[in-house]
Amino acid sequence: MSQFKLLSNIVKVLTSWAWELTLQRVGDSVMFYLLMYTLIFMPINCNAHHQVAGPPVNQLFSRFPVPKALDDCGSSTNSSR
Repeated sequence: MSQFKLLSNIVKVLTSWAWELTLQRVGDSVMFYLLMYTLIFMPINCNAHHQVAGPPVNQLFSRFPVPKALDDCGSSTNSSR
């Protein structure tokens, strides 16, 4: 799917009657908060989603260290016994 088509679909979703109704019900301040600070995803195909609002998820999780893998007993897999 081309980026232009994907962005076009996102614009369609965010300008749909459902979002207009949400804006009417919650007001400008809450809608601004939802779009800027919450992670909202749109399904694009089977088991795939595209983020349509909020801070980029890849930047959010890049701040956290990657946890060590654990074995079946809950121990670190690279620890020596």
